[in-house]
Amino acid sequence: MRKFALFNLLLLFIGLTACKTTLEDANLAYDLYRFNKSAEMYEELYGQTKRDKQERAAIAFKAGESYRKKSEWRQAERWYRSAVRNEYSDPIVYYHLGQMHNMQQDFDKAREKFEEYKERAPGSERAEDALEQLKLYEEWVNDSTRYII
Repeated sequence: MRKFALFNLLLLFIGLTACKTTLEDANLAYDLYRFNKSAEMYEELYGQTKRDKQERAAIAFKAGESYRKKSEWRQAERWYRSAVRNEYSDPIVYYHLGQMHNMQQDFDKAREKFEEYKERAPGSERAEDALEQLKLYEEWVNDSTRYII
């Protein structure tokens, strides 16, 4: 009877430790292009990480990347904003945040984020290209057609 109880306790312990999501598992899912799974795992990890601001920022950024690659612009924007709030160190987060605003046709916010990226990453051609593309895209969206339907 005692061996049976010890065996059950051991199985319970193994089961509980196996269920915990790790950053390595989430990164592996991301690297294998399983963005649905990686997004879920990063969200779970974000909730588990309370104290370390840098780690929270990195997890939020990766969650944003997962959602961006799934073409879920609003969710990606939410996670990129969380990465900015947690002071993510790489300025590319501002570029991606600008892209998400652009995809949602929020051109003023997109311009702000691209300008901020330009300030934080001086000399980046990506910022200049993004601002030029934003201008052309905005004209294209706002331009009325000459055809009457």
